[in-house]
Amino acid sequence: MMRPRLLIAVVTMLAAAGASVTAAGQSGERLSRTTTGTPRVGTVATGLSVPWDIAFLPDRRAVVT
Repeated sequence: MMRPRLLIAVVTMLAAAGASVTAAGQSGERLSRTTTGTPRVGTVATGLSVPWDIAFLPDRRAVVT
């Protein structure tokens, strides 16, 4: 059986996680549709066994590590 402190910690973390998800869904932001631009899908890197991070440069090039 779990120790009381561990049980209290787990319950507290679960309650906090649930509250943060609920608050994020009620931010009041409104999404609007845009008619400009078309999304493009393309391969930016191949041969990566475990891509770690992608950072975009100001000139729209990407750095993949």
